[in-house]
Amino acid sequence: MFTSSIKATKPIQITSKVEIKKEYGQLSQKLLNVSNKFISFTVNKQSISINKAILMSDVLKAVQKSNPKDTQAIAHWKEQERVVQLSATFNQAFDAVIDAFISSNQDMKFRLSLQEKINIFNEIKGNLQFGEYQFNKNAAQKSLEHVLRNNSRIKEITTLLIQQNKISDTKSVRYVTNYIIEAINNELCQTLFPELPLREISVLATELTSLRLFDKSMDQMKYDHWKAHYKLPSSGKTIML
Repeated sequence: MFTSSIKATKPIQITSKVEIKKEYGQLSQKLLNVSNKFISFTVNKQSISINKAILMSDVLKAVQKSNPKDTQAIAHWKEQERVVQLSATFNQAFDAVIDAFISSNQDMKFRLSLQEKINIFNEIKGNLQFGEYQFNKNAAQKSLEHVLRNNSRIKEITTLLIQQNKISDTKSVRYVTNYIIEAINNELCQTLFPELPLREISVLATELTSLRLFDKSMDQMKYDHWKAHYKLPSSGKTIML
């Protein structure tokens, strides 16, 4: 389940799941390019579903439309997006942990270095064995998510859920929107890139980043104790332990 780094102003219970609904027969599925697999969202007991096959078709059409002269546009896009999804999934989990830590520990004067970030990624790659991919430390916006944010069907269900629950403040709207986009992104990626363990990457990135921050916080506490013991002046600078 996706956890947005943007917190809603009011308590919002939002969940998502994939379910099978017997709405279309086999012939209808072929003729209409649909399936009986739906992605369902529930916000404060209000539920709505969207057909996964229709969304996938929308995405591929949008990709081809953006590169009309490239007959292999979808294949080329998938090759690039595979790497972006991998790096961005890690970066989003890593940054969320860092942001939460800084927010709750403002007196801690340290940050994780880029090399430590790369080391955590390499450890995850070694654990999950997902192959040789060049890590992009700056990857943030996934192309697929950009396509989904501009999808009229997704805009429609998001607007409906927001209106049904009388959500009006900007933070809460962003929270619900981000949750829906990320959940759909993750589900479609299971079909587009079945070889990439994106969910596991996110979980491990969260765990390992949290552990490294804990270790460094212990190092700083020892360092601060040592300075106090020997009555050394504080430099006031951010340190990289």
